Amino acid sequence: MSDESANPYPTVEPIATDVSPNQANETNPFTPSKDPTVTHFHSLFYDTFTWKYPRTTGLLFASSLAFFLLGHYVNILRYAFKAAYITFAATAAIEYLGRPTTGTGFMTQVRPAKYYTIPRENLEMVFAEIHEFLNFIVLEFQRVIFVENLTVTIASFVFSLVGYFLVKFMPIWSLLILADVLLFTVPLLYLQNQELIDSHIRQASAAANDQLQSARGLAEKHTADYSAKAKAYANDITGKLFVQCLANPFYLNYLAQGKYLQDDAFLQYLEYLDYWRQPEYVKFLSYPSFTLNALDLLRQPKFRQDIMVADTANRIMDDMLISMQSQKEI
Repeated sequence: MSDESANPYPTVEPIATDVSPNQANETNPFTPSKDPTVTHFHSLFYDTFTWKYPRTTGLLFASSLAFFLLGHYVNILRYAFKAAYITFAATAAIEYLGRPTTGTGFMTQVRPAKYYTIPRENLEMVFAEIHEFLNFIVLEFQRVIFVENLTVTIASFVFSLVGYFLVKFMPIWSLLILADVLLFTVPLLYLQNQELIDSHIRQASAAANDQLQSARGLAEKHTADYSAKAKAYANDITGKLFVQCLANPFYLNYLAQGKYLQDDAFLQYLEYLDYWRQPEYVKFLSYPSFTLNALDLLRQPKFRQDIMVADTANRIMDDMLISMQSQKEI
């Protein structure tokens, strides 16, 4: 595998093959990158965490671990104050004891003619480095948020989730040491086993896609089944409402005067409603005898002709109302 394929970022070419990046920076002063989306920190961190320069990376790794352990087990702030008061007390005592013998004091004699100041150029270089480092963080965060690389975003999610649970059980210094170890070891392990890891990732991705397609097909099948059932229920409800209306003489007159009884499609629908005679359906009707009798009458051509005549229709309606009142079905 070539270096170009292994390193997705532009690297800073070292001056010599045995020179570390830190030594190269000493002879090449920092100049801002022309591309605002790429900083020299991309190359610096990539080379560092992939152990391109083992001696430099090993030194940084050991130093970071020592710093975290020292910060936990040693009260650095307390010793800093101790060193400060000892230094101030010693210089004050030397100055005071020297005045009786020399007249001016020992510290006065070694005092420089001009105090040291930080050059403006140095501060500008430091601020430029800080500015570019902040840009590096902001750019990488945006790349993760907007899923420029899906694998990186998923890995960030996994690490964030694991950190969320670990912070409940582990102290901060332990988390820092764990993060430091992972930061210096995971990239190297990935590069050394890249083909194997990538093959497993592809297999997992293919399996996830297969499961997704299977779930999608199953969901579509269930959706189609539920749609068919819902349509059947809707048809049953509509049919029930219509069939029960046939027991109403005024509705029969409305159908007759509206010329529905001359429509072949309507007559075919009446034939379809004949399933309401079955016991599992007829029990849901409010007026089963009158409803089924109306279905029988509507299937007779002579009845359909008679009910379309106004006088005959009024007589039929009166007879049906009297019959319903006598049987107390209304």
